[in-house]
Amino acid sequence: MDRQKRAAVSLLLFTLFVGCRADVGTSTKTQATADAPRYLKPDAIDGIALLPDPPNAGSLENEQEYATLARLQQTRSDADVARAKREATMDVFVFDTVLGSWFNKTNCPQTAALFEQIGTDARYFSNAAKKHWHRPRPTTRESFVPLLSERSASYPSGHSNRATCWAEILADVFPDKRDALLARGREIGFDRVVGGVHFPTDIYGGRVVGHAVAQKLLESREFRADLAKVKAELESVAKAGATARQGS
Repeated sequence: MDRQKRAAVSLLLFTLFVGCRADVGTSTKTQATADAPRYLKPDAIDGIALLPDPPNAGSLENEQEYATLARLQQTRSDADVARAKREATMDVFVFDTVLGSWFNKTNCPQTAALFEQIGTDARYFSNAAKKHWHRPRPTTRESFVPLLSERSASYPSGHSNRATCWAEILADVFPDKRDALLARGREIGFDRVVGGVHFPTDIYGGRVVGHAVAQKLLESREFRADLAKVKAELESVAKAGATARQGS
């Protein structure tokens, strides 16, 4: 191959390499943007600073958590199992047990969209903390057989985080049901212990992050404007549901 041909081939290979690198950069940037929270800045909440370290593997505290998990696997009821399974892949409509059967995705499409985004925002902050601690799930112990299965890190619980956040936002819309909504949020989180995929301290950690996210969201003017639209939808659907029950 003469010098001119070698130069042409080298130029072609270099061009292809740069193009591939540009594609990778674009893809990474797009993914990072998709994963970032919408309403809050990525540094709005420092879950690592908010939370204490989880118990060390092999510590007495960690073994006591395993004992709690083992006991729950033996004593949980059929209703506990059904509830935990329903919540495994959850959306905000698991709160229908508090608000009523009218509270569903078909009736409340704006609510579905907003609370899905709330879940995405909340998950961003719990995932950052998960990556920091890399706490293994209780399911990694071979002698432990859980009801559910998960692969991500354990601390803090993403389910507990989102359930707490959703509960506090819903309580802002339905202040008369605040206590019941917050209790349901705690139940959803603890059901992950019932299901055997989280330690109790994971749940408490998730509550701390979820509470922080909810408070920050409620301070956001943009979020408040979107929540006002959803509140109007919920009040309308709830009223229609009450009227239908009275007429039946």
